[in-house]
Amino acid sequence: MPNRIGHQSENQMNCLFVVPPIYDFSAFDLWAKPYGFLSLIKMFRENGAGIFFFDFLERTGPLYSKTHEKQFGTGKYFATEVEKPPAYINVPKKYKRFGLPVKEFLEYIDKIPAPDCVFVTSGMTYWYPGVAEVLKTVRNRFPRAMIFVGGVYVTLCAKHALKLPADFVFRGRDLEEFAGRFQTISGMPLRCTSGIEPDWSVYQKLSYLCVRTSTGCPFSCDYCASGLMSPHFVQRSPEQVAQEIITNADNFNVRDIVFYDDALMVNFDNHLDRIIRLLDGRKFQFHTPNGIHPRFITEKTAQVLADAGFKTIRLSFEGSDAVVSKASHLKVSMKNLENALRNLQHAGIDIKDIGIYILAGLPGQSPEDVRKTIRLLLSFGAPIKLAEYSPIPGTRLFNEVMKFMPYTDWEEPLNHNNSIFPCWDIPGKWEIINGLKAELKTQV
Repeated sequence: MPNRIGHQSENQMNCLFVVPPIYDFSAFDLWAKPYGFLSLIKMFRENGAGIFFFDFLERTGPLYSKTHEKQFGTGKYFATEVEKPPAYINVPKKYKRFGLPVKEFLEYIDKIPAPDCVFVTSGMTYWYPGVAEVLKTVRNRFPRAMIFVGGVYVTLCAKHALKLPADFVFRGRDLEEFAGRFQTISGMPLRCTSGIEPDWSVYQKLSYLCVRTSTGCPFSCDYCASGLMSPHFVQRSPEQVAQEIITNADNFNVRDIVFYDDALMVNFDNHLDRIIRLLDGRKFQFHTPNGIHPRFITEKTAQVLADAGFKTIRLSFEGSDAVVSKASHLKVSMKNLENALRNLQHAGIDIKDIGIYILAGLPGQSPEDVRKTIRLLLSFGAPIKLAEYSPIPGTRLFNEVMKFMPYTDWEEPLNHNNSIFPCWDIPGKWEIINGLKAELKTQV
């Protein structure tokens, strides 16, 4: 159940933080936690605020059973089928609401003091219906509270987010900037204290721990929003990261550590290698769902990863066709991928623990391009992971998308959903997509 956490006094500011449910065709807890939002919570706690927290996506309590649990702490969300919005009426899939029922949220907020401020985070742009649901509920229940909304959707679709029943929207992840704006808006003093380190104490139980050792990315792929969320690439102190891992892993008794970085292997000797050494031989299982760059996987780095306990390795290959190569600025070559796979296996990592991400559904990319890439990679033996392209406002490729499909309402975030392959308006679309997924199932 969401943590019934809260501390208060007569003169203290009380704050309610909410992680909304997801409305989509599919959703799965692949090590998903609101890392940046937890950093905001930590800042308010260190400024003496009373903290109240509800996460609709927390997978504990009576609604969950062992059937929801999967490998390494991942698992299924509680879900109920809901009516499709008009934008999805012709999509041959079930549309669902993922997360705890509204009833549990209402029971929780009925037991807490009326908050002075409510903060709601957001994920994918096309998940905004869940944000709207929460904002409507808290506006009705706490009419005098100041309501703030931020996160990915708000940063990328600020104009659309202004239509929601919130008092203030905040773009980006800069906590110092937020602290300054909050003081101006509320008149309440707020100091930015500990950077991006999250406050995990709002959870009673964790089955895995997430960590972000850097913000931003030094690369500039045309399809990626990393630079829009965090314009500058900054690596944290290895000592600070290592201590964060050790402290929270001990507190929650977890072994699965998940890296959220977009460029984990950059400056390897002075960063990730140092973090691993500072863990002082502790036994963890590390996972890299965001993908790492194959060209950084040398014989040396591969051995370090193997010895440290990297269990789930995802390589960001993207694709071999011209459209993907152009969009990624030739970030990875086939030779880079071959070398990375060879080095990882030589270091002792099982080929089945290595996944190769490839992009599908880019504007101008054909299903045959994707099929050729799949067949090219099948011989390597590593699982191939299809990453469906989502048009992201503000990216360079988004401008091409609008020209490529001018008849689509791209200001409606529901049309950004990667599950519907929004840039593939082709005859027999769903049969073709299912055929590509069938190709992946030929992997042994």
